[in-house]
Amino acid sequence: MFQRNGNWYVNYRFNGKQCRKSAKTKNRKFAEIALQDLELQLFKGNLVGQKGRRHKEESLNQIVYRYLSYVDENTVPEYGRHVKMYLSKWLNFLNEQDIMKASSINIKTVDDFLVNVLRNRATKTKKEYLASLKACLNRAIKWDLIKENPIRDANISGKTIKKVNFFSKDQIKILWENAPKDLQIAIHILVYTGIRLGELWALR
Repeated sequence: MFQRNGNWYVNYRFNGKQCRKSAKTKNRKFAEIALQDLELQLFKGNLVGQKGRRHKEESLNQIVYRYLSYVDENTVPEYGRHVKMYLSKWLNFLNEQDIMKASSINIKTVDDFLVNVLRNRATKTKKEYLASLKACLNRAIKWDLIKENPIRDANISGKTIKKVNFFSKDQIKILWENAPKDLQIAIHILVYTGIRLGELWALR
């Protein structure tokens, strides 16, 4: 961006040519918004001279890496690490199946992943893996990288409901009384919050 006679302008390259466009404002913040809009139009291919050109679908790798950058910038680090782990396993599996485009994924692909990669994992974990890929593809739709989410209707089936045996108050009291001093606080937190052990040990 540059300013001339009080008005803001944007310089950019299009089809190998240097172009200039007025932001039609003397306000820098409004000009920056105009710049972001121009970048979006360039990305979508909506500028004059680009219309009618068939959009080339990006590879899954490109979509995932762009999504991971988005997650890093817009979420907390802990969430970003989980998403990276989930999507890395998805990419490894899909590449092994020679699936390089989002449009080539289908519900059978999801079922194969759940059976071959997550066979003995908990239902909750399987849902998290599926949700991560769905979120990635939904974001790709908003970015106009793909037209639709091919696994929108995929879900986790065959959930087994297990009986859970809860400690009674008397059992908790016995556990507390016989626990080492440094674990008594941990027992209190577990009893009153129900958090998972991994979350408990991460507390400071």
